[in-house]
Amino acid sequence: MNKTHILFTINGIIWGVILGALAAYFIGGGVSGLFYIYVFGDNEWPAWFSIVIYFTMALAGLLVFTTCFFLIRRYARHVIENGSSKKGNRQAVISLIIAVLVISGYVILDNKRTDLELRQSQSRLIEHTKRLENTSSTKKPGESDVAYYCRVICRHTGKSVIDYHGYRVKIYTTVLPSDNPLFAVEGPYNAVKMIANEAIITEPIAAGRKELLTGFIPLPIEITCGEGVYFIQAKSSIYSNDLSSLEKVEISLPSIHVLFPMTVWRK
Repeated sequence: MNKTHILFTINGIIWGVILGALAAYFIGGGVSGLFYIYVFGDNEWPAWFSIVIYFTMALAGLLVFTTCFFLIRRYARHVIENGSSKKGNRQAVISLIIAVLVISGYVILDNKRTDLELRQSQSRLIEHTKRLENTSSTKKPGESDVAYYCRVICRHTGKSVIDYHGYRVKIYTTVLPSDNPLFAVEGPYNAVKMIANEAIITEPIAAGRKELLTGFIPLPIEITCGEGVYFIQAKSSIYSNDLSSLEKVEISLPSIHVLFPMTVWRK
């Protein structure tokens, strides 16, 4: 076996593997697609189908490999019989170089695709984790009461709309029973300060009403939960244990003779 014959034999093996693998990939995908469209669809696929598809892919790859290998060997004999060894050697070497470039290009592209898929998967995981954190009703470690109220409670509570001394305000009807219980008010900051000065949280009982919390303060104007949403917080937590054990309380604004129910946040 001379040099030309060896070079073309190597060519036949390499190109047979490349083209055979491509044939197996596309034939397998095509057969799977046909079965999906015309036979199984979204139903559960039988276990025997994997045997069928792998057999089909192996057969397609083997046929292409064998065809490619023998065609190149036949061409090698033709080159040798015509005495064109130098020309045949050049063709064989060029073909090998192209094969190496094809394989290298595929490896590089596959690595880049894998890296891209990994980055996309990590990005999706991070986004999913953030969505879970943002939608979770559990308080995050180190999360402030105000941040928790904005992130969770504001999305799960109603509002009571009142006319308060010429101001139109909306009081969020959920109180957070923390160390210093708080609730939110939407409206002008001047009205929020006035409400804080007189608000009383009571518990409705059979004999009347039991005062639970008095003495509120408005949090600074820069502490907001969106435009025009401010916070009122209790100065102390003397009755916080009682408050946290309740489901419903009432908030009273004596100056306008208003009393309406509030839910105590329990999560």
